[in-house]
Amino acid sequence: MANEFLPLDSERFADAFTASPIPDELSQEQKNFFSQMIKDNPDGFSEEISLLKENFPSDFGDINPFDPSQVSAFSGSQFNDYLRRANSYNDILALDLPSLSDTSGTRIVLPDGESDKFMEKVDAKMKNYFSKVNNVADFTTNLPGELQKLTRQIGSASSTFIGRISNALQDSLVKFIDGGMSKLSDFLFATNPLAKIAMSKIKSFQSNMIGPVGKLFSGMECLTSKVTSAMGGVIKDMLTGMTKNMINAPVCAVQQFIGGLTNKISDTISSVVQPLLSPILGILGPIGAAFNVKEAILGGIDFMKKAGDLFKCAPPAKQTSSSLYVIDGGPKKDKTQGESQALIDQAFAAASTASAGIDKARQVLDTGVPSGLSKFEETYGQWSIFGSKVADAPDHGIGGGNCYTGNKFSCGPATIDFFGGSGEGASGRVILGSFISKFDKDDLFGTLSRTASIMGVEITNPGRGYAEGPLVSFNDSCEQGYGAFGKAVVDQNPSSPTYGQVTGVIVLSEGKNFPTDGLPEQEAFIDTVIIEDPGRDYTDATISDDIKPIVKNGRIVAIEIVEQIPYTSLPELTVLSSTGFGAIIRPIMSLKREDRRTDPNQAGVFKVVQCVGTFASEERSKFIADTSVVRESDTVTSTTTTTSETIEQAQPQTTQTTETNVSNTTTSSQTTTNNNTQTGTTTTPSQQTSGQSNTPANNNNSGGSGSSGSGGGQSSGGGYGY
Repeated sequence: MANEFLPLDSERFADAFTASPIPDELSQEQKNFFSQMIKDNPDGFSEEISLLKENFPSDFGDINPFDPSQVSAFSGSQFNDYLRRANSYNDILALDLPSLSDTSGTRIVLPDGESDKFMEKVDAKMKNYFSKVNNVADFTTNLPGELQKLTRQIGSASSTFIGRISNALQDSLVKFIDGGMSKLSDFLFATNPLAKIAMSKIKSFQSNMIGPVGKLFSGMECLTSKVTSAMGGVIKDMLTGMTKNMINAPVCAVQQFIGGLTNKISDTISSVVQPLLSPILGILGPIGAAFNVKEAILGGIDFMKKAGDLFKCAPPAKQTSSSLYVIDGGPKKDKTQGESQALIDQAFAAASTASAGIDKARQVLDTGVPSGLSKFEETYGQWSIFGSKVADAPDHGIGGGNCYTGNKFSCGPATIDFFGGSGEGASGRVILGSFISKFDKDDLFGTLSRTASIMGVEITNPGRGYAEGPLVSFNDSCEQGYGAFGKAVVDQNPSSPTYGQVTGVIVLSEGKNFPTDGLPEQEAFIDTVIIEDPGRDYTDATISDDIKPIVKNGRIVAIEIVEQIPYTSLPELTVLSSTGFGAIIRPIMSLKREDRRTDPNQAGVFKVVQCVGTFASEERSKFIADTSVVRESDTVTSTTTTTSETIEQAQPQTTQTTETNVSNTTTSSQTTTNNNTQTGTTTTPSQQTSGQSNTPANNNNSGGSGSSGSGGGQSSGGGYGY
């Protein structure tokens, strides 16, 4: 029985594998990658390295593996890159094992009081089905059983869908009959000068209308259940046709399915209702009244407006930020009511076009001439998802003529979705980092693939009206990236011009394996820093030469961004100290580099990020800048001094506040503290001029205790965050 799902010829079944031959010359990308691999000298690749050296001595003959002393001399970022490459080699060696759980990656549409989510339910069920039947590791999958299961699931979901159509049709019939009787009355008064005669005829027509109208609506009482029962075989036939011709289920394919299903629903409803409507049309004949049931249905139905018809009382308010949840992937952004209605409208319009094609084919058949359509197409219409040739079966306005349901040769770049938070409109562009090149070990000279991690997000639209940080979800169309988590930052200062807007995204975990889609590796810069936890008991603290913590009363109260240096991976901001602990510092990355931080003519101006996180109370320092800034020169090195009196001024009166926004201030350079301090006065170092830092660079050999910051800590599961 399973053979009924197998096509005669399909792109899903590839020819036997043949390794790429050794080329005469390697591409520059291959040279760079293999050179790095020889230097890294990973376990398990000795044969490949020997093959490369033997066949390309001019390229790799002089390249040798790193020795231990070279590895130990790596900077922190270099060592992290080294470890990342080591993990990628292990991934190449690892067996491609199937998930231990059949439920991992399954899409679930949660209950939603605002809508029945028919479009979303069908989309989720189909994606789950095609993911299972096209990614099987063996031939034990029960395809007929899976198909029967999907048929029941869609049949159950379609019951509400059919109910909406039936309700909308009844509303249309009520308006039609009421309007028809009104026009008939006008007609009778116009054609009968005597009001008495006109009234008599009107009463006669009204009496004659009672019986047919009663039969019409009584016949529609059980219409939903009758049509739902009749759709079981239809849904199975359509799904079987899809399985033969598809390996994935994009939204446009789901729309085509709903279009085809709607066509059959309208046919079935029309076969029941149109005969019951005929006596009424006969009564309204004098005014030429006409009503086509199928055309009324395919004309479109406002499902969002009809949502309340399913409830005797008002529907419950939506309780979640998203109704779509992926097992091991977390919540995902679902469609708005407007988006869902637009997709349904397109499906109905497509059904109307396909129906017209069927009617034309039937007229041809009536003349005894073959229609040129298959039996399936004569029943359901021409749709590309059912195997009709694209030239003969355009997508009926769905997908812009590009509804591709075969292998995905391009995944496109990773994307980010914002949802929840009571606001709207936020969007951003993902910044990729930690690029990794990979190859098939069985095909050494085949195509190199590149994947990346999530380094940051460039905000393209801050949105508006966010009462709290919305959820964020990182995605790609091939669903190959995983483990990326993020948290949106919202300006919650009512006096700020960006109040209620998303100002940035903190990447909590950069994840891995996201497609790059040919994008080049980019440099990113730390735009601002979020102090999530100021820690405690700090008497000394360092992070790096470009990022300096400011300590007050044992806590990290502010961060100086001394200069912007380029990063190609998410930086780990670790606070090193011999006494303190607990500080959590996270960067927000940007592709833009502010000239004021790197321009030698403005070297005394730096950005200070104050600690105003979500804590019970805060001490907020106001940093006083000395305007007499003496800049560096080639012959004399001078620094601005901050006297003890200035430090005293910088100590504010303690104010107990509760704040949730991050405030940025720009101050003139406050450099080394004057050693000649007044007795009894405590001096607090503030900022140092770029290039004069006495703070050692962050590396793995630091002796102080560290408290971890943002970093790219790996997490399994889907890409989302709170």
